[in-house]
Amino acid sequence: MDGTEIAISSSLLTARSALACGGLALFLVCENLMPFRAPGQPRAKHYATNIALGLSNVLVLRVVFGSLLFSLASSAEFRRIGLLNVVALPPVLKLVVTLFVSSRLFRQRLD
Repeated sequence: MDGTEIAISSSLLTARSALACGGLALFLVCENLMPFRAPGQPRAKHYATNIALGLSNVLVLRVVFGSLLFSLASSAEFRRIGLLNVVALPPVLKLVVTLFVSSRLFRQRLD
């Protein structure tokens, strides 16, 4: 990976973060200007509730999809199916190959 790819990856990550934060700020402004319902609690408590819900959604999705992927990988290992189970490699090398291939696929998706 050369300097250009690193710069593109970091600028893309910055753009994605800025877009997410900008979207959140836009929704907060819209909610303040045109509330869906009459305010029944202080704004700080309302914002804390929204942030807590957002974080809990992220955590639940990470746990659900993480456990789903782990169980899928465990099932493939148990049944000896999949590309890395056909080739006799040490487990550490299988992990390195998996991380390399997944990082390359993730980069291709970003391009």
